[in-house]
Amino acid sequence: MEPVCELGKFLYCSFILEEKVAKAYEHLSKIFKDEPISSLFNFIAYDSFKHAICFKIMSNNLGVDICNCEEFMGKAWKDVISHAERFLEKSEISKEEILSIINNLEKLENFASEEYLMLISARLIDQVSDDSIIDQENYKCFIEWVMEDENKHKKILMMIKELLKEKS
Repeated sequence: MEPVCELGKFLYCSFILEEKVAKAYEHLSKIFKDEPISSLFNFIAYDSFKHAICFKIMSNNLGVDICNCEEFMGKAWKDVISHAERFLEKSEISKEEILSIINNLEKLENFASEEYLMLISARLIDQVSDDSIIDQENYKCFIEWVMEDENKHKKILMMIKELLKEKS
């Protein structure tokens, strides 16, 4: 598979993942009506929507606007999507249940960070020829920013855990 096509598919699947995750965080912020926790979920949701939009634009720039992500990304990607979909099905949530959900969200954030780090570490972007249609440095820079956000999301989730413990 050509590196540009592979990169485009990875970016497209990242768009799908970030959009689903953003919706899950947004939904949690609406059904868990405890401030400031609700606002913190919303904070992560907005970051994730931002990531989704950028990943979609980048994949489109590489000519990829559809991909079988379950096949391309594998079981871990599918599991993250399934977790997010389960969160979207909830109509209410207790403080006790939110701790379990946060543990799953932390796994989700770890998955995203690892995938984006893999993209840079494997130098997939570098494999794209110099005469390609992308600016390698801009793509790398954006993915590094997303990784910073993902690490920030992990810290926010830990903060939420601490707030929940204080309220117990």
